[in-house]
Amino acid sequence: MESAASPSVRSASRSSIGPRRLQVTPISPRSGSPAQNAPQGTPRQERGTFGGTCGASSHTGIGTSQFEAVGRNFHKPSAIPCYHPLMTESITVTSARTEDLDADTRAAIIRLCVAAHNEEDFRHLFSYIPYGGLHFLVYRGTELVSHAVVTTRWLQPEAQPVLKTAYVDAVATLPAYQEQGYGSALMHRLASDIGEYAIACLETERTAFYEKLGWEVWRGALAGRGERGMIPTPEQTGIMVLRLPQTPALDLNRGLTIECQTERIW
Repeated sequence: MESAASPSVRSASRSSIGPRRLQVTPISPRSGSPAQNAPQGTPRQERGTFGGTCGASSHTGIGTSQFEAVGRNFHKPSAIPCYHPLMTESITVTSARTEDLDADTRAAIIRLCVAAHNEEDFRHLFSYIPYGGLHFLVYRGTELVSHAVVTTRWLQPEAQPVLKTAYVDAVATLPAYQEQGYGSALMHRLASDIGEYAIACLETERTAFYEKLGWEVWRGALAGRGERGMIPTPEQTGIMVLRLPQTPALDLNRGLTIECQTERIW
């Protein structure tokens, strides 16, 4: 659902998204092995939204043979480079916290998001997420071709406790490289690297793409949790969740709420 409070952004995979997160909960630093073959000046940690009245979302690309989803657990290989039949060369997938991104990498992320979404508001991405995001980056050689960012939010399924949520936003793949496996490589890596969370969530218009990656559409009523109580969002569509090892039993037909942020709910 797009927010009336700020311009909407269209992602390269045609899912609505808004670079509108003004309040971000920092993510705890995590250790990882250095990424192999990453270009100079890019994050080298082996470890990928952003985006509260409120409304926004996310999305991205297509499969990679080196990331295998088994049940609801994703297993990542020890080596970072991977290959897909539609790709013309191997790629490198890295991740880093917002605080660790250097100026050149930030500029490359902004150029990528602007090109993929055709939305200038992405130039303010790092004003909306000054810290606390976990960015996932896909490189083809030295060129950044895909990006997504995870921030911490708090879903509460009906009759369940509040769950620490990996909320995925700002997913983008350069137009020239869409439908070639980069987006799926990105999302598989992201899913394998958010084990500290109880569940993952995003908003998208490309539900079929995400369903292939194990995401599920939430079918029940949706609402935001505000200071004055619940704010129903009956027109909201495209909310999807990904079950993680810590996810409790879910009934996707029951209600789901999320904390309201400054400029959006979802």
